[in-house]
Amino acid sequence: MEAVLKGLALGFALALSVGPIIFTIIKQSLNNGHKGGFSFVVGVWVSDIVLVVASNTLTVFVSALSKHSTVIAYCGSAFLMAMGVYFVFFKKVKLTRDSEGNETRFRKRDMARVFASGFIINTLNPGVILSGWETPPSLRPTIRCRSGS
Repeated sequence: MEAVLKGLALGFALALSVGPIIFTIIKQSLNNGHKGGFSFVVGVWVSDIVLVVASNTLTVFVSALSKHSTVIAYCGSAFLMAMGVYFVFFKKVKLTRDSEGNETRFRKRDMARVFASGFIINTLNPGVILSGWETPPSLRPTIRCRSGS
């Protein structure tokens, strides 16, 4: 029961943290409505589940990756910065309109596209991987205290 409460507390704390995901959720919601925002959140959620399952089943591989965490962090940061520069300076948001000039509705394939966007952004975010949320307990550092003397 203690583990469940700690997990819920950690999940709540991480949900309140501000990062690139929350701003992308806002962007998707503004551009595509509440369905777009929800699709993005579901993509992030599935990405978290995949990362948790993968890291718990592939402990040896995750251990090998931890030796290269600095390189992974720099590569991930460079990738995210490049994406940010692209979206801020080069990508222009164009709302699609039908022949009468009305905005088109959010279609199911658009939901799949936004879902995939959330999945990829969250999966490639080095902060998610290095935060310890997906790190198996066997790889987490332990603190041992000496008792007595």
